[in-house]
Amino acid sequence: MPETPHSRISPLCLTPAFLASLAVCIASLVGFRWLTISLTLLGLLVAVLGTVAYRGRDRVRSRILSAVGGILSSAVLLVTLFLPSTLNPLWTADSLSNVSDPNECIVVPRNKTRGAGKPLAENQWVDAAVDGIRQDDLFIQLQSVKSGRLPDKGTNTYLLINLRLDQMRDGPSHRFERFAKGNREPKLTDDSGREYAFLGDRIRKAPSKLDRLFMVDQLLIFELPTQAKLLNLVLPASVWGREGECRFRLSEIVNEPPPDMAKLISDTRAMLRRPSPKPPDRALGRALFAKNCQECHTLFGGGGKTGPDLTASKRNDLDFLLTSIIDPSAVIEKKYQPTIVVTTTGLVHNGIIQKEDANAITLLVPSKLVVVPRSEIEEMRSSNVSLMPTELLKDLTDHEVRSLISYLSGTSQAPMLATPENAPHFFPPAEDLSNWHSNGAQWKIEKGVVLAPKPVNGKAAQLISDMHIADDFHMTMRINPGKDGRGAILIGDAGEADFSNAIRVGFAAAESIMITGAKGMVSQAENSDKTNADSWSKLEIVIEADRIEVRLNDKDAARATGITFPDRRVIALEGSGSSTHDVRFRNLGIRLLGREK
Repeated sequence: MPETPHSRISPLCLTPAFLASLAVCIASLVGFRWLTISLTLLGLLVAVLGTVAYRGRDRVRSRILSAVGGILSSAVLLVTLFLPSTLNPLWTADSLSNVSDPNECIVVPRNKTRGAGKPLAENQWVDAAVDGIRQDDLFIQLQSVKSGRLPDKGTNTYLLINLRLDQMRDGPSHRFERFAKGNREPKLTDDSGREYAFLGDRIRKAPSKLDRLFMVDQLLIFELPTQAKLLNLVLPASVWGREGECRFRLSEIVNEPPPDMAKLISDTRAMLRRPSPKPPDRALGRALFAKNCQECHTLFGGGGKTGPDLTASKRNDLDFLLTSIIDPSAVIEKKYQPTIVVTTTGLVHNGIIQKEDANAITLLVPSKLVVVPRSEIEEMRSSNVSLMPTELLKDLTDHEVRSLISYLSGTSQAPMLATPENAPHFFPPAEDLSNWHSNGAQWKIEKGVVLAPKPVNGKAAQLISDMHIADDFHMTMRINPGKDGRGAILIGDAGEADFSNAIRVGFAAAESIMITGAKGMVSQAENSDKTNADSWSKLEIVIEADRIEVRLNDKDAARATGITFPDRRVIALEGSGSSTHDVRFRNLGIRLLGREK
């Protein structure tokens, strides 16, 4: 029996469910409830109208869907009204919005900031490691208390207290002033009554007019106590526009003594000279360089300009390499001498001067330029502390250190071992086809489209990635074979000089996808799509465990199983072997599946 217009599902009946879903999404993003409530009420209204309008035997499905959408809208509305923090923690219970005295200090556990808590009694001290203080909608806590050095203060050690203030719900904006001498000065004492000097602060995160909620992340700097184990810190609430004092007891100070650079260099040198169970991996070394060093340093033509170009440096001198990496402040070239700029608002910029005039200075900090007007400069001085961090090797294994040193001391570029961080930079290829190389005629890329060149002596041109893949992966792209062309994606062994033994995923105009070269069971999907002639098709290739699966235009096309893949794989694009050379690729992407061989 043919379907009547009334028996079809009306798109309008899906509107209540859509509005309920939209209300949940809005709730997670917005700090006020009226928009969520409005959407759910609108969903209820549409559901009621739909349920009435869809009466009749032929419209039962539409009526049911309207009713389901109405139930969802009702559920979201009830949660919004009676359990608001379930959808958004910023929608606090009324107990936080009806505080009689906004200046009252309430002691609450750091992991239960919205709990009832207890009023801070006179002469009571709050254990900073366990509790914080709430004043109305502001939560005040000490995130860390430690001894350490500052990048602009040389080798001196200070007591560094990380203070954080968080607004717990939307409301009136708060006034924030810097700590200063007088009634805005924090006080640090020990049990004997000795007071330790407040030396200043560093604003790590200041409140902005663009922020939805008031938040301050600040570093307080004090003279370092040498003997005292227990300390008392008093913070005047006037700094954030309230009255009273917040009193914290500091029972635990994390000591971070400076590392012995000479010993670290000696220990690393000895480790490198010991026999290793496996040889260094230069591809891994390049990946580590890209992650830790390339933002500031150039090597073999690629990288940043904040630090020296390493290509022409003394990289074959092991002592020079280790000293440069482990103790970069030992010797700093004059043109890379950092300058510390402290602004009148307390911001600290540490970079290399690129330009200066009567009105402003321009600093190069890692990955960006910062222009500071001279009218905002409170202090400016040279620093003997390098911008380069000193603990680059701290979290690396011995094999990783050996691999990084092997790459740095090499005389030529190495392939890159694929990681989730660097893989997106190889797929798709850059406009200059860097990180890819040609085998045969030169390829081109125009507006994101990779163009295969003419074959040479009947041999198809190949564009080969410099990336070695040790994981399973999911690769996607768009392919266009042209009117009569054909092309392929090759998955070869990174240890072989050519692709004679590679797995070939071939495509041609108006033909099905073909997998060849796989030493396993190969099968075609029944009624699989054919590649569109002279138009774009979506191609997906999944390599996982012992199988390869190919999809064309979101439909299964071919698969091969029982394959032994090489430990390191390399991918290449191949053009046509005939005179036709209009094979094209675009939108290349790859995702590692985390199954390293």
